[in-house]
Amino acid sequence: AVIEGRLVVDKQQHEFLMQRFYQPTARTDVGQGLLGIANAAVDISDGLLADLGHIATASQLAAIITVDQLPLSTVINQVVAKPQALAYALNGGDDYELCFTVARENIAQVKTLSQQLLLPITEVGTMKAGSGVKCIDGDGNDVVIDATGYQHFN
Repeated sequence: AVIEGRLVVDKQQHEFLMQRFYQPTARTDVGQGLLGIANAAVDISDGLLADLGHIATASQLAAIITVDQLPLSTVINQVVAKPQALAYALNGGDDYELCFTVARENIAQVKTLSQQLLLPITEVGTMKAGSGVKCIDGDGNDVVIDATGYQHFN
């Protein structure tokens, strides 16, 4: 939105957003640390909804995202209202953060990895029987999201 001129930000915010877009941090250390812990993992290049959708489809499970748990940058919270910030977080691509699933019994290992790397790792949802990706708020109410991330073949 900033690159296309649909969102105006100050110079410091612009620099932060451009750095995140043009020079994302590869989470190779996280990926390596998840070996033997994670059931599935994908980088978020097409948007969280789209990429988590790939995991859900391949796993033959439903993914439930609790949108109130999504980590949002200070900058995005400064420049847009929460509904738009959530839409960017769910549908925006080119984050290149990792989205992964772990069994409940491995969550302590993920917390240890987070501490070892001095990098926050946030639980944003669950996998359960079913299909597709669904968003809920902190109270369990459905959250309707209009888009589903970048689609390569539409």
